[in-house]
Amino acid sequence: MWHRVGVLDINFRTLLFYTLAVLNLLCLGVLPVFALEPAKQQASTKPSYGFFTILRSNFNAWDLNKDGALTGEEISQDLQNSDISGKNAAALSALKARERFDWRSDKAFECYTFNEIDQLECAFMNSDRSAQALVDYYKGALSKLKQQSPALFNYGVPHIGAIKQGRNSNCYFLSAVAAYSQARTAEFMKMYVENANQTYTVLFPGREPVTVSAPSPGEYATYPDAGIDGAWLTVMEKAYGAGVNKATIDGQEMVEDIDTIVLHGGSTATVIKNLTGHRVRGFHFNNPETSVQVPEILAGAFAAHRIVTAHVPGHALAVIEFLPERNLVLIWNPWGTTRLYKAVGEQMKNGFFWMPVQEFVAKFKAILVEQE
Repeated sequence: MWHRVGVLDINFRTLLFYTLAVLNLLCLGVLPVFALEPAKQQASTKPSYGFFTILRSNFNAWDLNKDGALTGEEISQDLQNSDISGKNAAALSALKARERFDWRSDKAFECYTFNEIDQLECAFMNSDRSAQALVDYYKGALSKLKQQSPALFNYGVPHIGAIKQGRNSNCYFLSAVAAYSQARTAEFMKMYVENANQTYTVLFPGREPVTVSAPSPGEYATYPDAGIDGAWLTVMEKAYGAGVNKATIDGQEMVEDIDTIVLHGGSTATVIKNLTGHRVRGFHFNNPETSVQVPEILAGAFAAHRIVTAHVPGHALAVIEFLPERNLVLIWNPWGTTRLYKAVGEQMKNGFFWMPVQEFVAKFKAILVEQE
């Protein structure tokens, strides 16, 4: 009798356990529920952080010609307005990101309307990836603005550890500027003149001085910047776009000067020449004689404080330091991230990593070295 009660008690507990387990899985959506309505698209549980509300509340002000459509040109003009700050600037930055990606992929940018914003919010709530990407851009822009210093050189001299290329096609530009700022820091800083009327003048060799307004919050939020280290990188981007690139790409005039740098790739050698007025020589590692001479080339370049950049297919990096006694090279990737750089198999910290020269030659394709 005692034995039978024990068995029944165990069976009842077992049945109860499995029943509760199945109900729990059904609630979690792990097991399918049959004989219910057809499955619907799952609603997003991600917060929008008020992004769509910000778009609606600012739409009329940003629609400069009051035609009910917010064009890419209007977004670019609004982006340069220093009175637009904080969450509003971050929201504009997200819209600009979409406009830029459409431009780079040769897509016709569709104007934003109130109806379009409603549709985007509906798509976001239904877990649409493109709509969710806009909110992610907004969050990223907000984060950038919180870290941005308006001082030109916030810590006295330029540091490159806070720079992040992001989703921009300007590694060719960032690698040259970063290498110059570290190779001859005092000379690099003399390119900048801080004026009293919230403008900056940048001096390029052999060219007329280029004066630009202080970067707006929208520009800081949108383009590669030096973050807490100061405004110096964004000022250089504006001045280079306005004065050297003449605010055009392939003859097409850009509303935003910085777009001429970030929309597609360019020549690192040309940037070095425009920044310094000096020639540039390339050394390709597929040449056996060159490969053997790399330590000597690097030693000579760094002894003379010359700009050196390193290149893999489709990407440019800055060579920051060479230790001949240890045969080590310090390289900085404009991505500015802390993760594995798979192209060469090295772990980065804020974009920096060391490599033995032998591995450097084996995994990179070439270097560019500034000449006298």
